[in-house]
Amino acid sequence: MGMHISGMTLVAGQLQSMAIDRVGELFGLPLVVDKPVDGPNGAFMSLSEPSPLRPLAERIQGVMNETGEILMRDGHASLGAFIVAAAERHFDANGKVALAAPLVQDLVSTFPAFNDRVTFQGETYEIHKKAQLLAADLARTFADEHAIFRFADLDELTIFADNVVPTALRAFGVLSVDAAIVAKIENETELKSGCDEEALLRGMAVHASERILAAAEAARQLQLAEGKETTENGNVPPSCNAATLDYFLFTAGKRPAIRSLKRHATRNTVYY
Repeated sequence: MGMHISGMTLVAGQLQSMAIDRVGELFGLPLVVDKPVDGPNGAFMSLSEPSPLRPLAERIQGVMNETGEILMRDGHASLGAFIVAAAERHFDANGKVALAAPLVQDLVSTFPAFNDRVTFQGETYEIHKKAQLLAADLARTFADEHAIFRFADLDELTIFADNVVPTALRAFGVLSVDAAIVAKIENETELKSGCDEEALLRGMAVHASERILAAAEAARQLQLAEGKETTENGNVPPSCNAATLDYFLFTAGKRPAIRSLKRHATRNTVYY
């Protein structure tokens, strides 16, 4: 939001050279805090030390610098230019049909910050929260005006699992989480990025959401077969995909009853 309000254009060169002071300014993150100390003869003094939020600012700066470097290396003026070029390429290669899946793969294979994978008990699973969310937002925002973002395969995306979706699913009684993990969440014990517990929470959120979508579609098909009219205008409800379910769960997660629940805390991650 800070970047939007400032009118800053995220061209590759600016991303590549983004300084941490600018990151702190744009995101409202204090980089230092003043700590009072006892001075000589009882005089008041303060010393500046790194803010607890400085590591977050450094992480954001690292992602921006890395992304800008990749864009510069590959000859793209901005991330937006990269996305448009990729979307147009896939649109032309697929007979003027827009597809989200290859765009997501382009993002995760090009930019490490989008390459969101988890490992659970030795097996690697692709979550790709931000890349899939970006594709869904492109469709929601631009599909009416730009055919390259009118993705025909949005139903192939999975839910955008972070720490909000598992919390909402727990609140609705969909996910039952091991008591030991719940205790860590309630005690605000950090779940290390990439640990089995974090991977399990996010992975099971994806799995549960797929089961919800399958059950919803089965019920819809049954209504169609029975000729039932179930909405105010007499139509059977449209099919639901992961993006629609995610928007519902994310919005539900902002309600006071769910927002007040503890969420699992994971630092040192760019995927949330």
